[in-house]
Amino acid sequence: MHAKLTIEPTVVSPSGIAPELLDADAVRTVQRLVGRGYEAYFVGGCVRDILLGRQPKDFDIATAARPQQVKRTFPRNCRIIGRRFKLAHLHFDGGRKILEVSTFRRTPEMNGGDDSDDEDLLITQDNEFGTAEEDALRRDFTVNALFFDPVEDRIIDYVGGLQDVEERVIRTIGDPVIRFREDPVRILRAAKFAGRLGFAVSPPVLEAMAQVAPDLRRSAPPRVLEEILRLLRGGHALDSFQLLRDVGALGVILPLVGRYLEQSDRDERLVFWRLLEALDGRVHSGVVPSTPVLLGTLFTRPVHVAAAARPDESPSTVAEELLGDLTQTLRLPRRDLGALKRICGVQARFAQGNGRRFRPGAFARDPFFSAALELYELTCLATDTPLEQVAVWRQAAEPAPAHEGAGGESPAPAAAATDDPAEEQPRGGSGRRRRRRRRRRRGGGSGEGAPQAAVETAPAPAAQVEPEAVEDGAAPEAPASEPARAREGGRARRKRRRARGQEREAAAAAASEAPAFDRSILAQEIDPKDVPTFGALVEVGKGRKWRRPP
Repeated sequence: MHAKLTIEPTVVSPSGIAPELLDADAVRTVQRLVGRGYEAYFVGGCVRDILLGRQPKDFDIATAARPQQVKRTFPRNCRIIGRRFKLAHLHFDGGRKILEVSTFRRTPEMNGGDDSDDEDLLITQDNEFGTAEEDALRRDFTVNALFFDPVEDRIIDYVGGLQDVEERVIRTIGDPVIRFREDPVRILRAAKFAGRLGFAVSPPVLEAMAQVAPDLRRSAPPRVLEEILRLLRGGHALDSFQLLRDVGALGVILPLVGRYLEQSDRDERLVFWRLLEALDGRVHSGVVPSTPVLLGTLFTRPVHVAAAARPDESPSTVAEELLGDLTQTLRLPRRDLGALKRICGVQARFAQGNGRRFRPGAFARDPFFSAALELYELTCLATDTPLEQVAVWRQAAEPAPAHEGAGGESPAPAAAATDDPAEEQPRGGSGRRRRRRRRRRRGGGSGEGAPQAAVETAPAPAAQVEPEAVEDGAAPEAPASEPARAREGGRARRKRRRARGQEREAAAAAASEAPAFDRSILAQEIDPKDVPTFGALVEVGKGRKWRRPP
């Protein structure tokens, strides 16, 4: 059982913090809690960031009030969340801003009593309320355990965090081995703070991180995944993951990446680290990629190397095999896992170039195409590849206007239709040869190398001459030569087609002038004797031949 200790805190008053750096809603929240008789402070990262001259991303509040007491203090905009430990969320600005209010906690007592041989220090229950001093002592790092009282303008330090902020160093509160065994995810948090703040990690903390790194397998996978995504979104992924690699934690949380870094040569490892550097640059520019792209920066190079070693298999198959177990190891949602497999498996397609075989087609309409192209652009930045190819693919993915072609110009008119099928535009290089063979069979001309028998053909039968083409009382004149006879046959075909077109137009005009259907016919009674029976219908249909409808 933990002994109850009383530590004399270091108090800095006035704090020197400008009031304009504080959130107005957070200040009013602390003022109302203090007015109700509850102790309340700003705590954690917001105090640390203000001391470092940074803009806090959120303001967390710690108080002596229990969650239900906070609910009674803010009855209109308070929501109680959490199962293991209750928290109060205060909603402001229509729910667009949320302030987290937590009750002071203390380190839970171990069930082993005074049994010092029990080395399993993993915290599974953390639902015991305490005081401000106990709440500071149960936190992980000294720089995250500072309290700020905006009502009296003072900073309260129970653990020496002010000195560590000034020295820019990461230290744990208490024995680092015990702190990391209580919660191994703190190893990832130490790497996050070191990378984000640019702080150094004290040597005892580094040794403890390397010693306790295997215990990360016992941590909850969703918490590990969330910390990995925070490292990637923070803009300092390169420094954080290099620190995790140095202490052996990277191979524990991401075994595929760990094996890849151990087996790859120096140039390949350099591409991996430069890819994370390109991701940091993208985040600093204000663009945070989606979850599949963030994770793709970690897995695309391992998939690429494995696919190069297995040329008989497609990269998509390799990605499916290597990344298939992330739903169990990291609890990655199936939708994000499917997108991750897809974008890692199609990276090789972007290197095809825009030559003759460049056919974006359906690939450019893939739902994950934009994410895959974004990952390919980061890879180009990591490998010093020109970005012209990225622009080509992005242009191919943009839909062209209906009245314009792919190049922004009006599409070329289609080839004019001809009456002679032999005159149609050929599809391939053998179109001319097919056209010559049809002419020889028809006797319409002699190409180069045509046999003489093709010219000395019999005259066209009389059935091919249209009656209206012959004047009354006059006999049709025979063509002077075979080419002339072929031209005469072409004119006859054109006349027949024109005649059929005129017949169709006349039929359409007659149909349009037909009287409307008289609906009164439906009201007339029909004599039952006139209604055909089923047997009569069968007898009538016996002689008809059934045809498959078109």
